[in-house]
Amino acid sequence: MSKPEYVRDIVKDRLLTTSRNRFALWKALPEKYFSALSREMKVRGWSLLLQGYPDLASFSLLEESDPEGNSWFAKVLDRDRVPRWLLWYGFSSQRMLDISREGIRYPAIFTSIRDDNPASIHPYRPFQPGGAFPDEIVLRPMEKKPVLFRSGYDVDEFDLPIAARYMADALTE
Repeated sequence: MSKPEYVRDIVKDRLLTTSRNRFALWKALPEKYFSALSREMKVRGWSLLLQGYPDLASFSLLEESDPEGNSWFAKVLDRDRVPRWLLWYGFSSQRMLDISREGIRYPAIFTSIRDDNPASIHPYRPFQPGGAFPDEIVLRPMEKKPVLFRSGYDVDEFDLPIAARYMADALTE
């Protein structure tokens, strides 16, 4: 018990054994992230429109890398309340899993940009980020810095307020 991570590792080994248990610990994180990101967007005159959170069934599908679990998280509205971005849930990429060495596959948050082309089938299209804009965001329970941002082959860990600030900066530039 003298090791710094001993208790956390024991709790994770016991509590994170089933999809239901992992979901129970994870489900509060997207709500907290949404709140933190909403505050940061509001400071910039932008806003978020909540679309929803994965339920247990969707969470389980995303853990299995099944796109049937994909869902919309939030629309990002500019100062004129025009939707510019879509944040959506998908499964963690193999690149994220390889780089982060996460043993558990939590849902990831991705970004799509508004497609104003009237001939487009979907209102949003994939966005290929660059620079500091994250390719993928993963929220992990029971971590000091629960937010992972993956940009290319780099992964950074953040606490919720800092992650929200960085994401708000990227979305409103």
